Amino acid sequence: MEKTISFLILIGIGVLFKSKIKNKEQLNTIKTLILTIALPAVIFSALLQIDLTASSIYPPLLVLGFNLLIFLSVRHVLPTFIGKNISQRDIRTLTLMLPSFAPYLSCFPFISEFSNESTLGLAAIADTGNKIFILIFLYFLAMYWSCNKQALSKNNKPTKKVVNILLQPINLTIIIALTASLFGIKLTTIPVYFQESLAHLRNLLTPTILIFIGLAVKVKSKDLQLILGLLLWRSALTFVLSAILISLLNIDLDTALLAVAFPQSSCSFIPYAQMNVFSDLQDKSKKIFNPGLALSLLAISLPFSSFVIITIYSSGDYFTSPINLFKVSAIALVVSGILLRNKISNTRIATSAK
Repeated sequence: MEKTISFLILIGIGVLFKSKIKNKEQLNTIKTLILTIALPAVIFSALLQIDLTASSIYPPLLVLGFNLLIFLSVRHVLPTFIGKNISQRDIRTLTLMLPSFAPYLSCFPFISEFSNESTLGLAAIADTGNKIFILIFLYFLAMYWSCNKQALSKNNKPTKKVVNILLQPINLTIIIALTASLFGIKLTTIPVYFQESLAHLRNLLTPTILIFIGLAVKVKSKDLQLILGLLLWRSALTFVLSAILISLLNIDLDTALLAVAFPQSSCSFIPYAQMNVFSDLQDKSKKIFNPGLALSLLAISLPFSSFVIITIYSSGDYFTSPINLFKVSAIALVVSGILLRNKISNTRIATSAK
């Protein structure tokens, strides 16, 4: 709980210091620090630590299955659920954001507080599937959308566009790390001084991201209804998936709570970073993502997910019952439908921050 409060305080610090940011260039400097230094260091470290064995492959596969099912639901179910008055730009943004998990920010602090070390270790292993989904699948999807002929400016050749994308720091990092992994290079095998430098840069990421969210986000009261509706829809869907998983597997209490809490993690910052990298290379009149919507989701999903996860762990074994999970899911789905349909019927999804 203390860690979550500290995260929210960092966002609050960003909000308080909005007045000190006089122009967009100053804010872009912070974003550049995140996208070119801190985030690549985290991605590089994460990819060099992926080491799946036969005995540990099932938790990552289950999480990857959750990611993919939410992804498919956002693409094919959500537009029907909220009506047709939603742009493709917003659907692409939600497709990148909603299926992603950020358990280290929103879930792991509570796992360490309420569960044992073995459960925390299991969660870390399971997050490998989430990392693969975000860093590889979503990355190539965002690249595909960005390099699609309909999204290209007439003045830019496709080959040049692809080269520019690949030369971005985040993308170079992914390519180098994956290549190193293929040759058996792991984080523990590189020089110690390099490991320590990476550790310092990783420690820089979380506070910088949270302060940046506070500085950049502009969630209007009229948009809060939309964001909460989307997060409730996502939460309802993951409750159903967790209920099905628990009913199929014979697992202990701690593992069952993990199966429910982990998918309730907040949205990840990495898809937002990916769409920013690709958006910066697009013609302004042909933007294919909505970074403002993504940033609003990030700002609201952290406290929302923290509240849900605290409720799960504070309710004993209530959330380990598939029947109870279906009930909670139904309630969340109804409330989500009311919020979303009321919002979409009056206005299109708004760009909260540009």
